Amino acid sequence: MNFQKLNVITGRNAEGKTRILRGSKIGLIGYDPSLGKTKTAKLATGNLGVSIALECDGKTIINDWNWKRTKTGLSAVGQQPQPIEIASTLLDFKTFLNKTGPQQIAFVIEQTDLNAIGFSVNALKAKIKGATPEKPTEQTEIAAQAINADIQQADAEAEKAGTNAAAWLELLFTKLKERAKLAKQELDRLTGSIQTGVTIAGETNVRNKALIDRDIEETNKEIAKVESEAAVLRSQQQSYAEGFARRETITKRLNQIGVGEDLTEQRNRAEALAKKLAGYVSTVAEKAQAVISLNRELSKATSLVREMDASVNRYHTDLQNLEQSAACPCCGKAGLACAASSRRRDEILPKLQAAESDLLAAQAAEQSADNAYAAACEEQEAARKADVAASVDQAELNAINQKLNQVSNQATEAAKLRGELEGLQTIKEPEDVTGDAAKAYAAVIQNLKAKLGTLNQELAQATAAAAARLRRIQEEEKQEQARANNEVAKLALDKVAEEKEKLVAESMKNLLKIARRFTDGIVDGLLSWENDELGIRRGENWISHEVFSGTEAAISYIGVAVALCQSSKFKLVMMDELGVVDDANLITLLGKMETLIQAGVVDQFIACDVRHERYASFDSEKVNIIKI
Repeated sequence: MNFQKLNVITGRNAEGKTRILRGSKIGLIGYDPSLGKTKTAKLATGNLGVSIALECDGKTIINDWNWKRTKTGLSAVGQQPQPIEIASTLLDFKTFLNKTGPQQIAFVIEQTDLNAIGFSVNALKAKIKGATPEKPTEQTEIAAQAINADIQQADAEAEKAGTNAAAWLELLFTKLKERAKLAKQELDRLTGSIQTGVTIAGETNVRNKALIDRDIEETNKEIAKVESEAAVLRSQQQSYAEGFARRETITKRLNQIGVGEDLTEQRNRAEALAKKLAGYVSTVAEKAQAVISLNRELSKATSLVREMDASVNRYHTDLQNLEQSAACPCCGKAGLACAASSRRRDEILPKLQAAESDLLAAQAAEQSADNAYAAACEEQEAARKADVAASVDQAELNAINQKLNQVSNQATEAAKLRGELEGLQTIKEPEDVTGDAAKAYAAVIQNLKAKLGTLNQELAQATAAAAARLRRIQEEEKQEQARANNEVAKLALDKVAEEKEKLVAESMKNLLKIARRFTDGIVDGLLSWENDELGIRRGENWISHEVFSGTEAAISYIGVAVALCQSSKFKLVMMDELGVVDDANLITLLGKMETLIQAGVVDQFIACDVRHERYASFDSEKVNIIKI
């Protein structure tokens, strides 16, 4: 189907008009934006192919799209072409309407030539940095550094994402808005904390902390001195008591050890066992490995016998079937009387004889492998019994050596205990046998520790009072910084909000200027953007786009879509339901389209209508009417 600059497709419902438009969208960008990529793939019940050719920038572009149906959906066939550089908003304006108000504004700004309306990122940065209080302080300088950090972070994120100045402005606005919010929350929290007050309990009744520290130090020294003297006395008493108990223990142990027995026979037996075991080497692992290897060979031989036996049985079965076969359809003879059956028997008999010979050879090999495996098992058992005998001898040798070591250790222990006993005889009995001195020391220490406890309580009160004073000072310093953060963040946010508001106003002004070239003279009222919403201003009344009539929606959406997409290389306008436009407005609309195409605002217009008779009077040189 060939399209001119200005085209209208006519035909009854279900004749394929919408399918032509959808096919054109798929040919341009590979899918229908109104459906999305996933639902577009469901349009075809089988394979799908779309081919489109158009002239753009003086070049002819041909796109051939091909998909084949698979179990999971449509799969691309071959190298897919590059989509035409055309905004999806032109092909389906709902992609714009589905955005939130702020998202729509951001999208509009992104499509705006910011340099043309005098917006400068560097100029805005200078305004933000210049937004400082009348009397700068150290706190406001710190707050300004945080704002500069937000600007640098917005620069880095925008550069990484490859976004334009409009996206950078929105990103910075979001960051500053969040910073202002947090600064206000922190200021409110600190103000409430200070108003509640930091309690300094008993501050006027607390002694000087340095004097309390001195008294505590002197008391600790006195306690240490008394505890040292008491420790010396306790050590003397403990040493005597431990020494006396140790003498009793040593005497008892020496009586238990007694005189050692004669171990000559045990030593001789140990030497004999050691010589016997010195040259023994276990062969159980080696024999076990041999058994495993021979068992594997036996399994292979057994498998071969089974295979040969199966072949012999199969040949016997084939011969038996030939002997018992029914009358031949060719010669009418049964069994081996049939020449064909007789020839088949002659072919089988040599194979049977060879198979029987192979079976005998396999059985002989199996018997040989079985004999070797049995011999290896006997050798393995003999090696195991030798290991058991060696283990018994080793256990006996270990027991004898343990006994010899025990007797030797007891002799060494007895000599050591006798020497220790001689030394313990010199311990003297302590002087404070009754324990009166120890009780006196304990009473003194108890009194001193009670005094120390009182001093520590007094110190805790003094420390709490000092900490409370410090906290109040710190809270007040934080409040000053929070107040500066709140003030500077609000000033910076106001500058960005002011610039954003100007930018939105200028962007919408340019957008509506283009869009009204479509709506003026057709739509009753002035196409406008108010309170983050598209609508029509009709005197004092505001008509939201959500309640537009069919004509208002069709014309307004096309106008805004074209205005939003002036940066696209190919500006195609598609209108599926041209029938919603009455006859009078139809003439005006097509006339406007002709003018806009000539002005380069629109490259091509394709619309669909169910009433072919409305176009009988149109000049076919200007409007390409395609009836299907």
